[in-house]
Amino acid sequence: MTRREALDRELEELREHLSREEGLQARRKDLYQQIEELRGRRDILGQALAKEEADVDALEGMSLQAILQTVLGRKEERLEQERREAVAARLKYQDACRALEDVEARFLETNRQLDQLLRDRRQYEALLEEKRFLLKEEDPALARRILDLEEALAAARAFLKEVDEAAAAGRAASWALSQAAGELDSAEDWGVYDLLGGGFIATAVKHSHIDSARQAAGDAQVLLSRFRTELSDVQAAAQLSVDVGEMATFCDYVFDGFFSDWVVQSRIQDAQAGVSATAGQVDGLLAQLAETRLAALRRQQDLEEALRTLAEKA
Repeated sequence: MTRREALDRELEELREHLSREEGLQARRKDLYQQIEELRGRRDILGQALAKEEADVDALEGMSLQAILQTVLGRKEERLEQERREAVAARLKYQDACRALEDVEARFLETNRQLDQLLRDRRQYEALLEEKRFLLKEEDPALARRILDLEEALAAARAFLKEVDEAAAAGRAASWALSQAAGELDSAEDWGVYDLLGGGFIATAVKHSHIDSARQAAGDAQVLLSRFRTELSDVQAAAQLSVDVGEMATFCDYVFDGFFSDWVVQSRIQDAQAGVSATAGQVDGLLAQLAETRLAALRRQQDLEEALRTLAEKA
């Protein structure tokens, strides 16, 4: 292998790395924004959890409130309600902590990748200068055209990779949403049976499916966050119409209050509608990404053909 061939191979690899820099910068900005949002949400939910746990402690102890509820004969009923609200608050707080940990880990990894790109940039400039020196002696004009095409091709390949990563994240989120939808459908069916006199077993099975729906919804929230981040890598270049507002707070607007109140059919149906709306949004974005991928693939193929033709004539 000649030195020229070795340079071409090293430069091609580095170009593909460096073409990700703009996308990684956008990713870091989005992740930082998510961290700020999630820290605020975690703190608010932590305060709410502390309040709910304090209410339970007050009723379980010999506080004035506990004595009053005992006198009124409502202590056990009130205590059970407070415990349910404390469990609901704890679940929300744990989901928020889980989402925050995931985003913080991805933020650190993105920073690591950007630091590596700084080192790659210095290496790329040194190798490029060496290649320019070799080409100047042969055909300076041809050298410039080849370098321009190689840089454009590296950018096209990197963009196509980012589109594929975004689509994969979207498909994962879509799958989690379908899991939540399936559990809610089962909960609705058992809820109907419960209303018709299904008894304790029907009630227990219904709530088992509701618990599974909550878990699937928590998974979907994390995956929607990852989808949002991947979209930030390609959004500007692909001109996607992205509205991440509802995706960013999926569990809030779909399941708000769902686990603290006694679940009736109307609440299950509200959650089904929310899951369906979010799934529709994800499916719409996946369709846009599929169109974007076709255009990006054609762009890559055109550049490869142009570079091949130029090299053959050189």
